[in-house]
Amino acid sequence: MPDASNRSEHARVQSIVEQVQQGSTEAYSELIHIFQRRIYVYCHYLLGNNEEAEDAVQEVLVKGFYEIRRFRPGVSYSAWLYRIAYNHCMNVLKKRKRQRSIIQDYIFSYSSRIAGEVDHSDQIDQLLEQLKPEEKHILILKVIEQYTFDEMEAITGIRNVTLRKKYERIRKKLSSTKQKGGILHARSYGTTK
Repeated sequence: MPDASNRSEHARVQSIVEQVQQGSTEAYSELIHIFQRRIYVYCHYLLGNNEEAEDAVQEVLVKGFYEIRRFRPGVSYSAWLYRIAYNHCMNVLKKRKRQRSIIQDYIFSYSSRIAGEVDHSDQIDQLLEQLKPEEKHILILKVIEQYTFDEMEAITGIRNVTLRKKYERIRKKLSSTKQKGGILHARSYGTTK
């Protein structure tokens, strides 16, 4: 998105947030309209499951509403909401890990397909399955959501410099997968911003 467009949306969102903070519950529906799909996609990539992602979006947006008085303008509202989404998804993943059984592990691993039958979204999903939750989170924020490292720091609470190093390790890991005949074909990820 162009910078002017980002600034315009940021100003619009900030105005809506101020209205909600002053008691306008109706204004929150505009924030839902702006962020619902984005948060769903983000949660789906982290959780890998439609139902859990839909539930997560609802939880995140409800928590965003009840916690909005705690939001401070030093960080973008988007980054603040993504932080809530990240924390929620990490809790879901921890709970899932505790509850996972042998049968569930078998079902989860039963995703191999013949190369010609795998479409691009399946390739991405398979690639993301190889990453740890934190790696997945960093990759999604940088490549898919196209956040800067400064914005990612606000979302994750991880220092900018550390994020850059982790991102480079992820790139090397993906490059290694590609070189070994892995899932992703000749796609590279930049490190600008």
